[in-house]
Amino acid sequence: MSSGSVVGCMVVAQLLVEGFVTPLRWWLVVPVALVGGSFAGWRAARAGRITRTRDEMIGHRELLLSAYEVRSPYDMSAPTAQYDAARFELRVTNRGLQMWDGTTQVWSHPWRTLRLTAEDKVLVIYHEGETIGRMLVHTPDGSPCELLLAARRLQARSARSDRA
Repeated sequence: MSSGSVVGCMVVAQLLVEGFVTPLRWWLVVPVALVGGSFAGWRAARAGRITRTRDEMIGHRELLLSAYEVRSPYDMSAPTAQYDAARFELRVTNRGLQMWDGTTQVWSHPWRTLRLTAEDKVLVIYHEGETIGRMLVHTPDGSPCELLLAARRLQARSARSDRA
């Protein structure tokens, strides 16, 4: 469940409790709580469906190490809603990198064919010499440094396993 859904559920529960404790009319509180609860449930179900679809595409003996929300560096406007921000996701596995748009896998490539660099706070991804992605990675400090470090280690591990 996303943090927005949890907060929404907490607000609905608080509204219900206050509606019965304070002199608010129950017939006013219950419909508002039902509508708010339904919306929070819908958002949680939608997020769960997207995550389940993405997890089903992870191969045998492949482990999901981390996932990052990403967005285009050319779109400097703020997302219009929380689900717009989480729409694009870059997933790091022990075997490669995956790019997702909602429930659609845009691409997936093994570590041995990838090269990642950073231009200021923009992550640039190359696949066999061609640029396949330029994106801003959502990290606590806004820089892709932790992803670059993980990529170097995973690429080195991939190169060792290819030689063996």
